[in-house]
Amino acid sequence: MLVTVAICTWNRAELLANTLRKFTELSLPNQDQWELIVVNNNSTDSTDDVLLSFKNKLPLRRIFESKPGLSNARNSAVREARGDYIIWTDDDVLVDSDWLSSYIRAFKQFPDAAVFGGPIKPWFEGVPPAWLLNSWNLVSSAFAARDFGEKTISFDVAEGRLPFGANYGIRMKEQKAFLYDPELGLKEENIVLGEEIKVIKAILISGGEGWWVPDAKVLHWIPKKRQSFDYLKKYFIGKGRTLIKQGKAYGGVSFQGIPFRLLRRYFKTLVRSYLAKMIWGEEVYVKEFINKNIRFGQILELRRRHLLRDS
Repeated sequence: MLVTVAICTWNRAELLANTLRKFTELSLPNQDQWELIVVNNNSTDSTDDVLLSFKNKLPLRRIFESKPGLSNARNSAVREARGDYIIWTDDDVLVDSDWLSSYIRAFKQFPDAAVFGGPIKPWFEGVPPAWLLNSWNLVSSAFAARDFGEKTISFDVAEGRLPFGANYGIRMKEQKAFLYDPELGLKEENIVLGEEIKVIKAILISGGEGWWVPDAKVLHWIPKKRQSFDYLKKYFIGKGRTLIKQGKAYGGVSFQGIPFRLLRRYFKTLVRSYLAKMIWGEEVYVKEFINKNIRFGQILELRRRHLLRDS
């Protein structure tokens, strides 16, 4: 069995160096079992210098993808991958020393399975603000955190039990059949979500089997600038836009492409978030803050589509 590990990167040379350094500490009995592909998605920093410095330390191949967007970079990695399985992680994680071995054991334990995924724990820069820790159960998805416990369990689309993009694997047969949608995924600073979730759901809905791999652990970097309501606003607006791109629909009368039903819900969350901030307390405020920005993102995406149709 040959396993491909794939990382897509854009202008994160310093973080990428930390990630690759941890890869040199992997506990693998046979180094010929894997290859590492890093897709440089048109970086303008010292990414290539970092990759060159690890050339003789890792089974690393550098691929350049000029078209911006995480989905484009992922598809480029799929085209070049030689493995029977492909494991995806990010350029801002620290993998556990047993991470890759845990995936390989799972591939052998579940030979009929197509999807695998493991825990993603937060790696905070400094001490996070109290409001963030107190609201973690509400906002953890914005930081790609994932933890289904210490037992091996199956994935389930209906229950939302799915892996996240910083730590998951797919059997190559299914991965080549289900590529990533360029309309989804990060594009430079533009947050549009869900390219990996769309693929994972499609595989599982088509009959594929998926399993949680509790020992395949990673830490995911959360810098100070993301430990803020400004970041959460941007993230949840992106989530709202993503829901529309994935087919979320509102019936009824609309104005300028925006359904009155959605507008009413948005203004309701505006009022509720204000009241929560003034009266109801932190937890209610964070919940309404999330709802408000998701709906605002939906409005933005529907308005954009309306303007494109009229142009």
